[in-house]
Amino acid sequence: MPLPRPTADEIVSLLKRSSLPSIIVEGDDDVLIYRYIEEKIGSFNASILPCGGRKALLSVFARRGEFNNLKTVFLADQDMWMFTTIPKEFTSIVWTTGYSIENDLYASSLAVFDQILTQQEKKEMIRLIRMISKWFAFEVELYRNDKEINIDCHVSELLSKDKKALSETFLSKRNFTEPSKETLAEVLENYDLKIRGKILFDLLLYFLNAPKRKSKYSRDNLIELCIKVGRGDPYINRLIDNISETIA
Repeated sequence: MPLPRPTADEIVSLLKRSSLPSIIVEGDDDVLIYRYIEEKIGSFNASILPCGGRKALLSVFARRGEFNNLKTVFLADQDMWMFTTIPKEFTSIVWTTGYSIENDLYASSLAVFDQILTQQEKKEMIRLIRMISKWFAFEVELYRNDKEINIDCHVSELLSKDKKALSETFLSKRNFTEPSKETLAEVLENYDLKIRGKILFDLLLYFLNAPKRKSKYSRDNLIELCIKVGRGDPYINRLIDNISETIA
């Protein structure tokens, strides 16, 4: 059973008592990426403190005056704000370049994927990304029109069983309509930064764990490979530079 997430009050209380520079992040789902960042800025002896989500992080950020004697950096995912704008009151937060920190890692690791995927896998993945982009562009348009969106889903939900098309069942549940050509083109351009990173990694793992594939990867294996071989350039390294500058 997972431990309950800390409340904003608990986090603020902890920061008030701390003397160690702190990097305050949304959650602990991307622990390997955060650990890599922590190692890279090791000379500052900063610790990473997960908040349990964006809502909690923004609540703690709003109360930063209560621990203004402590060096802190807030690191957050842009999420759907990358398709609108980040509110002015949050501009001092260090934001990911892409939708999430997973996107920044994914976009920094394209050369890695090029080496481990076969030519046929790469061709098929491009086809599936084009299909998924249609649905994601639809969700972007809903968001821009202040309507409810649902992007917390797995690739297996999005695609039909034969992977030839988007799932009709899923599209029906979402009351899907074709997005505009402009929004679709916007999503497809730098899709690696725009389509939710979790979905992109799930899609990679679909190929890298195919039944007939001899070499298979877990999610942690893939993340570690991206970190150690891709080395985070340029997007993860940009985050590291911004965090280092802020702490310094």
